[in-house]
Amino acid sequence: MAFPVIRQSEWLDHVRRYVECHPDTLIQYEGKSTWWLTGLGNRHAVIHVLQHLTAVPKKTTFPYTVVPSYYARERLRKKGYRAFTIFPAVEGKTLPQPNGARRRTLTLLLYQGATTKRLLRAVSSLSQKDLDVEWVLIGDKSERVKKVMRFLPQNKQPIRIRTVEAGDLSAWQGGDVLVTDQHPVYSLNALHLRAMANGIPVMTTDVGDHPEVVKHWHNGFLLELPRLQDDLSHYVQHILRQPALLGQLRINGRSLCETFHAKGHILPKWQRLYELVGRHT
Repeated sequence: MAFPVIRQSEWLDHVRRYVECHPDTLIQYEGKSTWWLTGLGNRHAVIHVLQHLTAVPKKTTFPYTVVPSYYARERLRKKGYRAFTIFPAVEGKTLPQPNGARRRTLTLLLYQGATTKRLLRAVSSLSQKDLDVEWVLIGDKSERVKKVMRFLPQNKQPIRIRTVEAGDLSAWQGGDVLVTDQHPVYSLNALHLRAMANGIPVMTTDVGDHPEVVKHWHNGFLLELPRLQDDLSHYVQHILRQPALLGQLRINGRSLCETFHAKGHILPKWQRLYELVGRHT
């Protein structure tokens, strides 16, 4: 599956093999029907998997809840849920990267599901500065993408931005940094990890689960909300002055993913969860 396509089922693809070995355990994903679990029939659902906190189940229905971040886990535990964190498993490809030591246009990526009005205002503010920057909005021709494009042109100076399909690998290959923001109830861990696994540093706001995988000055940058516009401008200009920094950020991001988020590290956590469920059902 091509890297840029972030589908809801991707986080759970590696669970399928365990489902075959535990036919009495039914998993439901954010309250939706378990269409990808075939042949199980109507059995009791004991694990509810959430990507976002917008689909919290009734506590009495699902004894176990799995989320992809510590932030969501602690929010649920405070409400009395038996919640566990299992991060997304990622595997990266070696994307060809341009020479970071050479002065060139900095290509910043936006993802349609990881943009907010406050981030777009910061992007608009950045366009007022004479910087060698271009933006690429990655989406699926949805109404959200159209709204983003309608929001951005409302500036005194036009923004250099183009849109591409989510499955267009060339767009990601030419990207230098992924810039994101979202309300804390929405997890961006899967998107951030997928980007870093493929050598793309992340610049994001310091809210929700964002600081869990994005380490400031190590594999990306964390932007403070009260000074979002200033921080975005500061770090973009810093990268433009020292383009070689991108190379180290890429190396650090890939190393983090290979060490802590490869399938060989994540799959045993699903196995331990199944064993726990088996002892209490």
